[in-house]
Amino acid sequence: NMFPRELDGAEVLFYTDKADFGELEEEGKEARAIAYLAIAQKPGDPACYLMLCDADYCVIADHSFPAVEWCKTMAGMRYPDIVWHEMGK
Repeated sequence: NMFPRELDGAEVLFYTDKADFGELEEEGKEARAIAYLAIAQKPGDPACYLMLCDADYCVIADHSFPAVEWCKTMAGMRYPDIVWHEMGK
């Protein structure tokens, strides 16, 4: 998999395979399909970010949580069958 190691300046820790995670609709904008989920951490920031990405690995939205496990739990509530892959060093 050629998943990027970095998204929006944050180091990717975990990511999913490409899948249909629905769409994100923002008022006044066209709905964008969510193709990947990622968990990433920004340098010097203790928070972890659950990132919703399109098919080109562009971050559509992100949500900040205190830890990786929180990201996984929150994502799992909406998408129960997620398989996470750890980003190799």
